[in-house]
Amino acid sequence: MVHDGIPQAMDDTSRAQFPMIQQGQTMMTATTILSDKAEDEHKDRQAPSISRLREISLVSEFSSTLDWIMETHQNPKNTDPEYFIPSLDTIAAQSVHQPLEIWCPLVSESSMSLFIHKFHVQDHLNFLHRFFLFGDDIFSGSIVSALFGGDKRSALHAETRTYGRQWPPRASDLNMSLRAVLLESIAHIPDKVKRRIARATDQYGQTLDIDDMITFGVRETRPDSTWRDPRAINAFDFLYLVYQVPYPISVVITPRILEKYNRLFSFLLQIHRLNAATNHIYQKLHQSHVFRHDTASMANEDALHRMRFRIDQFMTTFGNYVFDTAIRATWKTFMQQVEVTGEYPRDQDDGHNQQQSSDLFAAMDPILFSEYHEHVLDRMLFQCFLKQSQRPIRAIIEAMFEDVLDFSQALDDSRSGAGRTDEKRCGEVIRRFGMHAEQFVKVLNKLHDRGVGRLGNVMNSLHDQGASGLFGDFYDKREARQGEGAFAATLLTQLDISGFYVNDN
Repeated sequence: MVHDGIPQAMDDTSRAQFPMIQQGQTMMTATTILSDKAEDEHKDRQAPSISRLREISLVSEFSSTLDWIMETHQNPKNTDPEYFIPSLDTIAAQSVHQPLEIWCPLVSESSMSLFIHKFHVQDHLNFLHRFFLFGDDIFSGSIVSALFGGDKRSALHAETRTYGRQWPPRASDLNMSLRAVLLESIAHIPDKVKRRIARATDQYGQTLDIDDMITFGVRETRPDSTWRDPRAINAFDFLYLVYQVPYPISVVITPRILEKYNRLFSFLLQIHRLNAATNHIYQKLHQSHVFRHDTASMANEDALHRMRFRIDQFMTTFGNYVFDTAIRATWKTFMQQVEVTGEYPRDQDDGHNQQQSSDLFAAMDPILFSEYHEHVLDRMLFQCFLKQSQRPIRAIIEAMFEDVLDFSQALDDSRSGAGRTDEKRCGEVIRRFGMHAEQFVKVLNKLHDRGVGRLGNVMNSLHDQGASGLFGDFYDKREARQGEGAFAATLLTQLDISGFYVNDN
């Protein structure tokens, strides 16, 4: 019997434990119900199931053909050579090399087309030529007037009268005058060109104006700096130009390229200083208070005029060679080739010379163009005797430059002294100048005789491999057709056409 839910057959101990058992069963039943309910809720929250994806076949036409060839090749009854498996070289040439040979020139041509037609790289190059290489006559005249006093001041002492006795002058002292020189030249650039130059900066979120893209900088002066002496030929080497190259033009105008532009800028500035010095010498010799009107003074005056003419003839010829042959002619060829590069693709019936040029420049990409740009600057540096391998020749040239400045200094000292020129000092300067000029002419003769005077021979020896060697070959062929490239012979003919320095003892 069951009493109150407890069977009567149980003993007292069992009767005491039965409520606990019953309570446990009740809890288990509740737990089961809750778990079933949670499982149902979890199933409700699960994402709906989707059908399995269809299996994708990775078998291409090439692999199917290859499998068929292999099966056919394994058949011993098949002796037809057309069914033999091609070599790995053949497969690689047909499947990899040939498509790359077709596509790579197209990609390179497209990228160069962007740089030439969209980013207007020619305008940036002409901007560099205008300032770094003194391609703008307005800029050249303004900077000569600002630094060397033009025709009214001594090229040797303009710095001390303008900036006091501190040398090099502070950047704040130079900022206003040199900034005005840049702004005056920029103002003469057509507005259309200025917009194209600044367009690249606007597209990439930069706010640089074209007036701020180029500025003058002053190098830090150290105890071993070569420009600490205001009377030395390197006195203005503390000046350099800073060009803020916008992206993506910075791919083809790299910091290394800008450093070479500044090396050329410093050298060309020295030549402008020497031209101002020779003009100053001419003016000094025509001032009546320098000489006394007696026979001895007249003879001294004639001797000084002959000295001046000798210096002026030599330095004018050398300056014309640098600006006309080393800079302008090289730059003109470079810009012509840039224009040709922007005209690809060409028709198949173009001339033979254009076909030779396209072999090198048709597949030119921006990186290769940057190497070509640097190669052109190397050609300029070599023709100006500014390469590291030309340091002995450069030392002779600097000695001649120093002689010109010393001669100008001697005339200035005569004005501040007794009013009569120091014949002994001037004669010593002219003797040194003649000795250095003779050494330079002999070096040019040796360069020409040994074949080192041909630019192509030297550039190819410096770049035996890589793209620079190809550029040298291109210039060799072009210069051979036009009878150019012998820069040593060209300069030698202009300097000493009569053999004066070689035969003068």
